[in-house]
Amino acid sequence: MATKKTATDAFKHLRPKKAEVPVGTSTFTLSTSKMHQETALLETLSELDVGSVFKPLGQILSINSDTQETSALDIIPKVAEKGPELWSAARTVLGKQLSPAMVKSAVILLDTPTNRKILLDAGIIPDGASEERDEDQIYVGCREVRAYIRDEISLVQSTYIINKAFELNEYASALGNLVPLATGE
Repeated sequence: MATKKTATDAFKHLRPKKAEVPVGTSTFTLSTSKMHQETALLETLSELDVGSVFKPLGQILSINSDTQETSALDIIPKVAEKGPELWSAARTVLGKQLSPAMVKSAVILLDTPTNRKILLDAGIIPDGASEERDEDQIYVGCREVRAYIRDEISLVQSTYIINKAFELNEYASALGNLVPLATGE
């Protein structure tokens, strides 16, 4: 007797995934990003000047790199020399760049038709909250959704959302797959 094969989706691992994420006291749906979202997200994160923090930090940590032993007494003068530069860079990146970038990233990831519907159904945004669409009629956002996210999201929540987006979008895996293409292997 022949067994009947059940149809399986050969591309299941490539299909969009979703997760529930917190925004303020609400729960939103985070989905695998569309290409325009990924482009905007990665552009926003690339604007962070983290190199200005790592440069003096690297200089502090690289003392006596040619010897086997480093004592606290070796580090103190280097911290005194590079500490102000490190602190200035950290203040700029953390205070002036990170928080706005995290909020902007959360908005990029969560301003979707699905989350607009969640807010409409809950009566959180008015029925007249209209979708914004480009000339090709592609959804590009909703002013009320963006305002709600900015008003309600915390730094901890935005960090969680971005981490979850990196997981859903499998960026680490994608980078690993692109390295052989870039090197010609």
